[in-house]
Amino acid sequence: MKNNLITQAIYLPIYYFGTVIIGSLFAKNYSQVGQQVSELAINENKIAGIILTIGIFITGVSLVLFGIGLLIKFKKQFLISSFLITLFGISFLCGAIVSIGSPWHSLYGLPMSILLLPFASLYEMEKKKASKLTMNVAIIVTTIIFLYFWDLLAVKFVSFDYRGLTQRIFGMALFTWFSYSAYKLSKQEIGNNN
Repeated sequence: MKNNLITQAIYLPIYYFGTVIIGSLFAKNYSQVGQQVSELAINENKIAGIILTIGIFITGVSLVLFGIGLLIKFKKQFLISSFLITLFGISFLCGAIVSIGSPWHSLYGLPMSILLLPFASLYEMEKKKASKLTMNVAIIVTTIIFLYFWDLLAVKFVSFDYRGLTQRIFGMALFTWFSYSAYKLSKQEIGNNN
């Protein structure tokens, strides 16, 4: 059971991007490059919004289950990672329930806590001696996440017309990290090397 909670997170990119792609097929005047994912939920085509809302909700539930699975399987070893993943999952659930425009949609910026996740995971894997590949993936993902939030909130280097593209790149990096770490940790037993 505890391993299933972790293993199911391997498919997080499919839950998230699959419903974004399917929903956008129904949307009217929606641009994957120029619009953020949440904008699909308020598209004039209601089917697009329903598909996206279901996908975001499933993604949120999957993230929460992943966080719980880490806590159950590894106890205190992945306490920080479990907490951050669960918080991110809760922010997704709020994003599915509360429409864009409300500060509750993203829980007042709570998803920014995800910046800490790859390095927190590395720190917590320290006793398991994380592989060089895992360290490199964590550094690349953290850099992409940082650049996304830095540009979104501060410098505005990337044109507003490409906000959808930058969000997709951020999402690909982050959900690849979730999938990669779920795969690695589902194969791992306590006390074994990564």
